[in-house]
Amino acid sequence: MHIMNPIESYEIEEDITLIVEKAQNFGKGIGEAFVRLAEKLENKGESRDCYGLVMKEENRMTYYAAFTELFIGEAKEKKLSTRVIEQGAYFSILINDWNQNLMHIGPTFDQLLRSELTDTAMPCIEFYRTEKELLCMVKTKLNN
Repeated sequence: MHIMNPIESYEIEEDITLIVEKAQNFGKGIGEAFVRLAEKLENKGESRDCYGLVMKEENRMTYYAAFTELFIGEAKEKKLSTRVIEQGAYFSILINDWNQNLMHIGPTFDQLLRSELTDTAMPCIEFYRTEKELLCMVKTKLNN
């Protein structure tokens, strides 16, 4: 059995605007959504933070591949969709070597969502901190 890292608190200091691409279906089209988004952004080596957002829309789970803007208004200028990660307190669990541990992402979010202090109306957030570190986060109902 896989031993998960402990739940830790994580603070997002200010809202983060993300440029997003919706996966065509949850679970199977995720990699393709990142490829489509990268092609739309025509990234020329600029460094962007990489995220995944999971939320309930129209009674089903939806996944959005996401990158941060290089400058404020980039998404609007390029006519691309956005979502915002709200500032505030989050519960988080780090997954090391996430490429080798994809099957642990779902159970990690299940663990985070068990707390009565989790704001289940907010999206589950995957923050790809590095090529090896994935931070799974859910917003809390705690005062910010």
